[in-house]
Formats: sequence, C-alpha cells, structure tokens
Amino acid sequence: MEENEYIEIQKAGNRNPFKLPENYFEEFAARMDEMAADTPKEVKRFIIRPWMYGAAASLAGVLLMGQVYLSDNKKQKLASENYDTYVLSQVNESSIIDYYLASETEK
Repeated sequence: MEENEYIEIQKAGNRNPFKLPENYFEEFAARMDEMAADTPKEVKRFIIRPWMYGAAASLAGVLLMGQVYLSDNKKQKLASENYDTYVLSQVNESSIIDYYLASETEK
C-alpha cells in the first residue's frame, strides 16, 4: 500500500537521467557572445564635477548669510519696539492725552 516516492540509488543503476541538447557545449560560447552583444557596453554614471561643488557651496553660503541678515534685522526691529513700549510705559496717561490734543489744535 505504501508507495516509495524516492528513487533508490540501487534501482537507478548506471544510467544518466539527465539529457543535454546536441552540440550544447560547442554552441555555448557563440550564444554567450550574442547575449553579451545585446547588453550596453558603457554605463554612464552621473559624475559631479568640481565646479558643481563650488556652485553648491556658494549657494549654501548665500542662503546662510541671508538668513543671518534677516535674523539680525528682526532682532533689531524687536529691540526697537521693546524700547518704544518701555518709554511709553513710563509716561502717564494725562501727558499722552495732552500731547495728542495739542497736536490737533496746532493743525
């Protein structure tokens, strides 16, 4: 009832179960040459040239300097606003009202 799924070496004997097409090894070199001819000979790679490094560094420098300038400008503007707010906080309300009323009557 039990079937053996494996080939026993003793039953196989000296016969070879594998077959090759005729002239396989004689035509192998020619077939490989055909396959190699179909592939591209030279693969182009993107090479970064030295001037590209210089351009990238210059661009990074310009962007960095612009950021530093804008940051410094914002700090100065904020400091000026803080100073104005401080000065106005030291003046009482009646002085501010008198200033604005005097400027309206002079017009």
